[in-house]
Amino acid sequence: MLPRLCAWFALWLMPTAAGATPASPPATVRVWATTRLEAASREVADEAGARWLEVEGRLASELGEPIAAAELRFDRPGGSERCSTDPAGRCRVRLRAPPGDPPWVAHFDGGERLRPCAAPVPTTARPPAANAWAVFLPLFLLGSAALAALAVFGARRLRPLWRRWQAAWRRRGAATRRSACGQPAGRTPGRERRIRVLDALRFRPVAGARFVPVAEPDAPLAATDGDGWAELPGETGGVVAQAPGYLPEAVPPLPTLPDGAATDRLELLRGRDAVMVLLEAPAGPEGRPAGVWPESVLRIARRVFPPNEAERVARLCYRRPGPTEPADRQVIDTLAGRAGTPDAPIRYPSSPDVLVALASEHPPIAPRADATTGPVPPGPPRTLRG
Repeated sequence: MLPRLCAWFALWLMPTAAGATPASPPATVRVWATTRLEAASREVADEAGARWLEVEGRLASELGEPIAAAELRFDRPGGSERCSTDPAGRCRVRLRAPPGDPPWVAHFDGGERLRPCAAPVPTTARPPAANAWAVFLPLFLLGSAALAALAVFGARRLRPLWRRWQAAWRRRGAATRRSACGQPAGRTPGRERRIRVLDALRFRPVAGARFVPVAEPDAPLAATDGDGWAELPGETGGVVAQAPGYLPEAVPPLPTLPDGAATDRLELLRGRDAVMVLLEAPAGPEGRPAGVWPESVLRIARRVFPPNEAERVARLCYRRPGPTEPADRQVIDTLAGRAGTPDAPIRYPSSPDVLVALASEHPPIAPRADATTGPVPPGPPRTLRG
């Protein structure tokens, strides 16, 4: 019985052993380490003023171990940069940082048993005060210019008031001194006249003009200051204004204003201008040629005088201050005789007044003297051309 059971058991094991296959190799398990990418940046500027980002990146595993020789990529729309890590897992790169562009993003594409990762590159926010000068500097300049313009405008507007206040203060001081010392005879307090002397053609103030009475030419009453102003006593007779180089002019009487002071101006004609006025006086049917304007003094004089006398008239108008010659006096007498006709519509200057004005001009400055050669001789006379 036992041998039969053993035979049956052997027959049952034979098919199972025949269908058995060889053993398969064991399955392979791969472990991928997680990586961590850190980036820091600071903004710098080069010599040309361009802005850059100094970026420092660090690549490490999840356990903090540095990953060396790994390639990092910095991307943004319109640009890309690459760098490799050192044995400490760090890398440095300079990136352009124009304002308003998208930020840079650092990428690690992964490696053997390393997962990819990415991190944005932080940008240092510039404080608002760093750009404040771009806003406040133009405002400061505009404000300074406006204040300067207002100061100039105010000074020009207040200058006449300041002069009037000074004149009133001087009049008050003079009245106080007169009241303390006794009122001089022939003058009435509070009746003063303020007058300004101007050039008749240029309307510039004439400084140093004297006001002398007709009866006493050697006793001047007042003189003009640098702005041409002078104060005359109210109770005076005939007064004549005299200035070096100008024709004398009588001061016309003016009514006194309600406040007790009168203000007026007096125009004086320069001696050289008087020569030109006499030259342009209407004489003869020639007149001024049609279409010729303006004309020089020499051209006008050549239509009336011979060449020598015409040149002398021009020299009288443009000469340096100095004494007149007999030929000059003769030319001026001729001009005054041509202009002073009985039916003349205006009163032209007289020959003696013109001669006195030309003779009273300030003399020229003395020539410079040299230690070796003595006085410097004057240059050759210049020829006037029409």
